[in-house]
Amino acid sequence: MFSGFGAPPAIEIHAGTGRESAFRFFFDPLNPVFPDHFPDYPVIPGSLLLACMQRAAEWCESSTTRPAWQLTGIRNARFIRFGRPGWVDVEVGSCICRNGDVAHFSCLAIQEGEALASAVLCYEKA
Repeated sequence: MFSGFGAPPAIEIHAGTGRESAFRFFFDPLNPVFPDHFPDYPVIPGSLLLACMQRAAEWCESSTTRPAWQLTGIRNARFIRFGRPGWVDVEVGSCICRNGDVAHFSCLAIQEGEALASAVLCYEKA
């Protein structure tokens, strides 16, 4: 998923209670993706923000005893503003809907207190 861009390390941060979690990702300003995306104004590719949301949601689910889940779709993806290299927080809200075999998680990427992107990640049992 992060190949070619280098996987940003993530650190879990405790935020909220219950099923809510927050994770922190670091995008190294020296990563070779940034001179091309974009020259003189490096921004984080939207696909990498979605990949961080996916990784965070899967970490939330892997901490339970439920069977493995597989990403089957992304709904309502919104790219609100450009993110610059550096730290990005991803909040994973409570499961929106669960029907035994289906789960939907709301995710929000934030940098310096400002929303960068949001999406709903849809999963089914693998």
